[in-house]
Amino acid sequence: MEKESIFKQEIEDWERLRNNKGFLRYYEAKEKAIKDRISEIETAEEKAKERVKKQLVKNMIKVGISTENAAEAAGISIEEVNEILQK
Repeated sequence: MEKESIFKQEIEDWERLRNNKGFLRYYEAKEKAIKDRISEIETAEEKAKERVKKQLVKNMIKVGISTENAAEAAGISIEEVNEILQK
């Protein structure tokens, strides 16, 4: 019985908040901010992966691994290896 009362109160609270324009604007802005932050993190992760891959290729070449083998190990083309080495 007590659980039903709590559940009913939660539904009523949600209905009241859902119809509050200020709350909806706040909620939507907060949701957008969270999505934007997730996107920023994902972009940073991708950039970090690229930097690591480039450094890995440079290190492989430095220790004498062939361009072809470095490309295969890094999962990139020989042309991409050559581009990395030129920078």
